[in-house]
Amino acid sequence: MENTKHHFQALKTLACAAATAALALFAVAAQAAPVNLALASNGSEATQSSTYNTRHDGMVPNAGQAIDGNTDGDWYGVSTITHTQLESQPWWQVSLGAGAALIKEIDIWNRTDCCSNRLNDFNVTVLRGGNVVWQSLNNSWLSALPEAIFDIPSVIGDTVRISLNRTDYLSLAEVQVWGTTASAVPEPGSLALVGLGLGAVGLSRRRGNRPA
Repeated sequence: MENTKHHFQALKTLACAAATAALALFAVAAQAAPVNLALASNGSEATQSSTYNTRHDGMVPNAGQAIDGNTDGDWYGVSTITHTQLESQPWWQVSLGAGAALIKEIDIWNRTDCCSNRLNDFNVTVLRGGNVVWQSLNNSWLSALPEAIFDIPSVIGDTVRISLNRTDYLSLAEVQVWGTTASAVPEPGSLALVGLGLGAVGLSRRRGNRPA
């Protein structure tokens, strides 16, 4: 019985220490200055469901045009804009070069010379390992401004996806994903230890409250 008690105490101490360390990492990540994780220069890669014909100036409106740092939405200007074919539920997504990151905000820059109404009834999704961790559905482009900002409740993700819910073209001038790089984000094992540590504390309290 005494050995069991000591074993439990050691487990509780270890779990609590791991939980404290993981929570400390969360605090560091939450306070760090956000950077644009979606930039191609940060190692990110973008893909889309299809690609429209080459533009008048020879530019190919591929998915990477939305992560090059250029927010100009004029198709006939000096812009670099993505453009899919006319299709059912077209999509665009970026895989963050930083890997899993603490995402705080997503800014979407729309085409402005015409056709801005195409970005309507659209979804914004954050994924991690292919699983949805945050989603904003059926958004409408209500503002006359060229930019839409989505405040994210500090979720950990590695991919951001934008998709239409109907048949149309999808064009994006730029997508910015603001957050903290993976070096400050706890691994899934650390997150599990947070739960283990808190569970151990709770179990210890319950045991301590039992009558002798």
